[in-house]
Amino acid sequence: MKNKVGQILLPLGSENEFFEVTSGSFTSGGLEFRLDTGAFQFLAEEFISQGVLGIAIDPYSAFAEKLDEVAPVFRRRINVPDKGRKISSQALAVVRPMADELAVDLAPMYPYIHGWIGPQLAALVNEKSPRRQTLLEDVFVLHGFCYHLLLGIKHGLQVDINLRRAWSAVHHLRAACKSQTARANLAFVQSLMSSYSVEYVGCLRALPQANSSELVDNFDEFLADELYRQISVERYRLGLPPVARKALLATRTLARRLIRKKLFARFFDYGTKAVSVGTGIPLPNSEIAGTIAQEAYLPPIVDLTEPISTARQAWAKHRLAGNDAFSVTSPILQRRRVKPPVSMSFSDGILIVTYDFFDFTESFDLTNLPELGDPLLHESFRKYFAVNLDPPSTCSAHSSTIGPEAVKVEWREHEIKFTVGACCEEAAKAGLVTMLAYSQAKDYARNE
Repeated sequence: MKNKVGQILLPLGSENEFFEVTSGSFTSGGLEFRLDTGAFQFLAEEFISQGVLGIAIDPYSAFAEKLDEVAPVFRRRINVPDKGRKISSQALAVVRPMADELAVDLAPMYPYIHGWIGPQLAALVNEKSPRRQTLLEDVFVLHGFCYHLLLGIKHGLQVDINLRRAWSAVHHLRAACKSQTARANLAFVQSLMSSYSVEYVGCLRALPQANSSELVDNFDEFLADELYRQISVERYRLGLPPVARKALLATRTLARRLIRKKLFARFFDYGTKAVSVGTGIPLPNSEIAGTIAQEAYLPPIVDLTEPISTARQAWAKHRLAGNDAFSVTSPILQRRRVKPPVSMSFSDGILIVTYDFFDFTESFDLTNLPELGDPLLHESFRKYFAVNLDPPSTCSAHSSTIGPEAVKVEWREHEIKFTVGACCEEAAKAGLVTMLAYSQAKDYARNE
């Protein structure tokens, strides 16, 4: 039987880091942007560090629809699992008892990335009670956790899941839900989470002086190396609880041997990386738990937040330098424009930009927001946009950052006002562009 090899699921939402603003004028023409699939070049060293031979793209990702635009060196190693949404249906089945008890509409359910995005926004902003908003968000978080865990289980993937946030959601829901089925599903998911522990695998760590373009040129050669392929097999075996401990030790031995090879020594050093590894699958206590438990694989959980942030910074510098070496020449993703603001001013470190409310919300498919004067709804709307500044936007002139806390959103009957605090006017404008462009990118991913 052929050994299975390591594959990694590119996190849903990572595509939002690589939308290029192609028109950023606030006073004429509005904002327009595209998705740059050349971003894969900047993630290459992370793919190798994770010991993978394949890359899985979440079927809900904007990248999934643009694979024909990806450079061949990466495209032939990419697959899109669950195109028929079978696994998505299984994840919905896990959370349905909780959703039914809490009166949450699952019809628009979309795999949850982080706070306040996607079709769930309407449900969240319709809720005035902070407790209800928290519980609804917990249902969305649990669905996203189950969906991406199931993708990993069914396809033998390493996945990036916020285990701490999912644990919090389960804790809240167990306190709120009373039905036997809901509590059984939650107990099983919690037991599954409890089986994970943090371990350190041996890996390849890119040298600071490693040249990205040369690394990409040698990408196929790296992945064809027999020793590297053995590491990839061991990375897959981390998901098999009976042999996970041996696999951990093997990754360290193999990685040390690999960096002694001339080709790898030019680009990499030995390192270790934290990975959460499952120690055992709990006994099923419900029908849906039985569906999960029948699989022998528990996907290793990796944190790709920092690598993706680093890749985005390298990509942004690459684009600012006007270097198109890894970009596709044709537009990859053109979106409708955000209409120009009614007014804009900057004074004492504060940028104030006012839009016509109906023109603006139409651009973002948010035309049914109720009770515009409710302050709780203002906070929901603010989070929807401000979350795009996490990680923060950086001012290139002053090396200062603009994070979600610098943003305020207010609306009245006919207008919406953004207030952004920053070190200078250009930095404030750049932060606002980031918020608006990424939010529209998210809407693209769900609407297309």
